[in-house]
Amino acid sequence: MNARTKELRELKKPSIQALWFWILLSIIFLCAITFWIYIVSVFQYRYNIDAKWYLNDIIILITSGILIGLLLLMLSFTVLKMLKKALIKNFFEFYCYLNSLHSKHNLTLIKDTRFLPLYTSNKMQTREEYINFIASILKYEPTSIDYKNLKYEIEEDFAKHAFKDPDFLKLRSDTFSKVIFLDLIAPALVATMLIVLSILYPSKNDEPLRAIPRFAIVLASIILTLAISISTYELVMCAKIKNIETFNNFFMFSFNSYKFKLLNSSIVKIR
Repeated sequence: MNARTKELRELKKPSIQALWFWILLSIIFLCAITFWIYIVSVFQYRYNIDAKWYLNDIIILITSGILIGLLLLMLSFTVLKMLKKALIKNFFEFYCYLNSLHSKHNLTLIKDTRFLPLYTSNKMQTREEYINFIASILKYEPTSIDYKNLKYEIEEDFAKHAFKDPDFLKLRSDTFSKVIFLDLIAPALVATMLIVLSILYPSKNDEPLRAIPRFAIVLASIILTLAISISTYELVMCAKIKNIETFNNFFMFSFNSYKFKLLNSSIVKIR
């Protein structure tokens, strides 16, 4: 393993002290959601036993699915940020990750204590400030050979992205296509299959909805809620791309875009 890989691994490694509470909270959160889905799938809400198609029952199932979907959406932003961080392969990509921390799109609940000043900063770091910041985290002295090697690696990574041409129109077009096919059509097909399953599942006319159709209705509601929410988020965020900084930030926040090679470093000042 070379020095660059070791340094990036150290920078990306989350603090256990910052994570343990959120890991525990996430486990409790997921267990509560699973129990909620189980309750609404198994128990019957027959306020009016003569109501056609058990309308009250179905409304409660759909409402529960929507609420669970919104809760999962909140959790998904944290998972997305962790995934993006794990996929970083060079120092400029990590610079873009750090620069995105103060963006209003940053909804991550878990904050790394090493980067706390960056969450409230309103300006981009210069290349020199970034080098010194990374060196301080890695505990490299300015006069050490490790510091000089780190500086060379960072400048090399910035140079690789200096001449990338940010094509805003192509990015918007690609985003729109992904939203239509990945975020809307695909989930809608899955939800439709689940709804059809709940309709075709054999049951007697005088029998309340069974657990499998009820679960299918809840799951379809969750999928559609996530699909519509993420699609709206992607389109709104894409529409706000006005310059290279917001262009770079888009790749750190999008659920569909992971082409870090398109990031552009031309706007970063040297000092």
